Amino acid sequence: MEKMEQRRKCKENNQPVQYKELKHEVQRMCREAKADHYNRKCEEIEQNPLMYQKITELTQFQVRCDQGVKSKDGKVLQSDEDILQRWAEYVEKLYHDDRSVNQSETDEECIIMEEEVKMVIQKLSKNKAPGEDNIPAEFLQSLGDTGLQLITKLMNNIYKTGKIPDNFAKNIFITIPKIPKAQECSDFRTISLISHTSKILLQLIKHRITPIIERLLAESQMGFRKGKGTRDAIFQLRVITQRAIQVKRKIYACFVDYQKAFDRVKHDKLVQ
Repeated sequence: MEKMEQRRKCKENNQPVQYKELKHEVQRMCREAKADHYNRKCEEIEQNPLMYQKITELTQFQVRCDQGVKSKDGKVLQSDEDILQRWAEYVEKLYHDDRSVNQSETDEECIIMEEEVKMVIQKLSKNKAPGEDNIPAEFLQSLGDTGLQLITKLMNNIYKTGKIPDNFAKNIFITIPKIPKAQECSDFRTISLISHTSKILLQLIKHRITPIIERLLAESQMGFRKGKGTRDAIFQLRVITQRAIQVKRKIYACFVDYQKAFDRVKHDKLVQ
């Protein structure tokens, strides 16, 4: 701190040479202090049985959310109860869907086989946070033949009746700010933790409808397709742009963004 004060005085007295020397010295001392701090922490970790706690103390990333969340009328909410109520209103509006559903009936019986369920379970990602039921994917993957039969029976009942269990519909929302000092709900990215068992049903439906969807999609559809990606579309646009510049032609590009479009899938329609 004394060196910093000397550096400040040199800057005020217009002494560039002394200021530059003190600046480098302060930077060097700060680096040494930082190294000493981490060395002391490492020594504590070696001597302390609670290693994990000390490592977490060094590496944990903390997001400050104490600035509150704004209500619909712009008022900053501070109490936990008001903030939870505001998030409930926001999420309810975000996922509200008043589109009409065309019910269709079919006599065709679709049976989910144990092989399908087993393949989906084995492909579940490991070390992922569980949903509201607190059942990790590793637990489902460790079930034997009896467990596989029970899950298959459950999936068939849901598929035939279209009735989804309540714990499948319960999600845990984790909010992550997209910008510093975020206060609007739209300034947060919401991560939804859903039940791993419900993921089995979703993957089974996905595997059945993917071949049908692929036949209906145009070649220009790049996103969310196996073997293709938005990078391919960006590359094509870049090649077209470069060629247009060479021949001195104009390009008219239209960018369309459907807000939260992929979060508003009619799941009851998919189950039919």
